[in-house]
Parts: sequence; C-alpha cells; structure tokens
Amino acid sequence: MRKISSLILSLVCSGFTLSASAADDAKNCVTPPQIGKNPNCPNGNSARIHNRCDKPVDIKICIRTTRDKWDCGVQWGVQPGGSWSYPSCFGTNEVVYDARPAGSSRKFANPDD
Repeated sequence: MRKISSLILSLVCSGFTLSASAADDAKNCVTPPQIGKNPNCPNGNSARIHNRCDKPVDIKICIRTTRDKWDCGVQWGVQPGGSWSYPSCFGTNEVVYDARPAGSSRKFANPDD
C-alpha cells in the first residue's frame, strides 16, 4: 500500500494527473453543444458536438422540446476531429449531452438526472 501511495504522490507531483475514469475523459474532451437552427424545421433547433478526443466516442444529445419532452439521439463511433449534429423540429435551447469511449458498455446519462 505504501508503494502505491508513493507512486501516486510522485505522479501527481511530477505533473501527471489521474482521471476518475475513461468515461469522464470522453465527456471532458468533446465540446459542449453548439445550438443552432434546424434547417429542416423552421421552429426547431439542432445541437452539434465536436470530438476533440484522440479516440472515437459515442455521443448522446437530448434537446428539450416545446412540448416539455426530451428528444434524444445517439451517434456511435464519432471519429477524432469529427462532429455530429442532432436536429429536433420542436427543440428549445435546453440541451443535455453525454459521451463515452466508443463501444463502452456504460449507460448514457438520463437527461432528467
């Protein structure tokens, strides 16, 4: 136990940090959603997220609708440097999202949590 504590302390002191999990890393290295107009529906919105991670990620975007429901979509395996946009015909500016490493078995966060 003492060796592990010493190793962690030396890594932290040398500038390395330990992340809580790969799932946290995926959400932290994608951009927050950029909200824009949905080109297919005059009253709707869309949300776009860019993958700044160095590996593919799965992304979930949920847009609250004017009917007070969540309209959600998932894109699997968004490549590094790539982006994905999810449109909603009745979308508002309220958007929640989640990201995880591509192929992960971790469940996406629920927008009501």
